[in-house]
Amino acid sequence: MPNKISNFFYSVLSNTPRIPLFKYGTDYGGWYFPEASLTEQDIIISAGAGEDISFDIELVNRFNCYIHILDPTPRALTHYNNTKLLISEGKKAPINFSKTDFYQTDIDIYNRMMFYPVGLLNKNKTVFFYEPANKDFVSHSVGNRHNTKDGFKAPCLRLDKFLKNMQINTIKAIKMDIEGAEYGIIRDMLASKIRPDYLLIEFHTGNTLLEKLLSNNRILHCLMLRVAGYCIVSRRGNDFTFEKQSP
Repeated sequence: MPNKISNFFYSVLSNTPRIPLFKYGTDYGGWYFPEASLTEQDIIISAGAGEDISFDIELVNRFNCYIHILDPTPRALTHYNNTKLLISEGKKAPINFSKTDFYQTDIDIYNRMMFYPVGLLNKNKTVFFYEPANKDFVSHSVGNRHNTKDGFKAPCLRLDKFLKNMQINTIKAIKMDIEGAEYGIIRDMLASKIRPDYLLIEFHTGNTLLEKLLSNNRILHCLMLRVAGYCIVSRRGNDFTFEKQSP
């Protein structure tokens, strides 16, 4: 019954995309995004990279747009740098340690794809990121989603602060795969009146007291986004693509 209720709400909050969607990236790290929707001047913020940046690379390959990747995880930075080194040497760069899947690109992509070892959060401060229960996994969380003790400290920035630091006035889209921190960022983004054309969000279980008390926190935030002018145009498991509707 809860799934039926959720699906009903999502259907009410959904709409047909103005531009047909295409899956960019691998099955694990890819996202549905509109075809022929980007220009060379467009900027995308990609929060959460891990060891699969296939979505980011494919967008730059296709549209020659700018991608700013934010991820404080040391393994994510290592993967980014190792990938860059292998590509610069003309070697195959594996996606997520795969023996069969490799990035299809060249070194010029790094003129338009940048990596920042910082976290995206709803506050500007250094915080502790807790490791996942399975140490083979790369994703760490601020909210200690897996009740672990080890991890690392890293600086975090609000979206508004990051854009000001980078002197970015407008972004075309923001992608968030950030292990539960997306809820606070959605609220902070809306309060800051930041309105990209597209939002790509993986929803996780929330961690604040309010979020735990709510029966379905993601529905609440989908409603918030709908009030702000966004409709769901794709839903694949926990991955949602939102499109800003025309006035």
